[in-house]
Amino acid sequence: MTKPAFPELTAAIDHLRASLGTPVAVWHYTPSFSVVRFENPDGGKTYRPFWRDSEGWRPGVPPKPWPLFTRPNPLPPNADPIVVVEGEKCANLAHSIGLCAVTSAGGAGGA
Repeated sequence: MTKPAFPELTAAIDHLRASLGTPVAVWHYTPSFSVVRFENPDGGKTYRPFWRDSEGWRPGVPPKPWPLFTRPNPLPPNADPIVVVEGEKCANLAHSIGLCAVTSAGGAGGA
């Protein structure tokens, strides 16, 4: 079954708000792939990927291969070293102290 498509990423996120909670962070891997963190009403958290095809933005995972989340984006051609971390927050933190960092969607099991 094909997931519904939405004209904008914000509309796709809003479509899941009632079932998943409040979106609190969005990480843009590429112009057509993002991951959103939702905080649930019970205090839990969940992450959902969104991807764009010719019909619009869809919740769910895109066809493989999935892009990497890099900071800076794009990585400079002479980036050395590149630190592999778990999670977008860690990639942003590494970049904030001057490191080039990369992570994959789906946590440690997504690589």
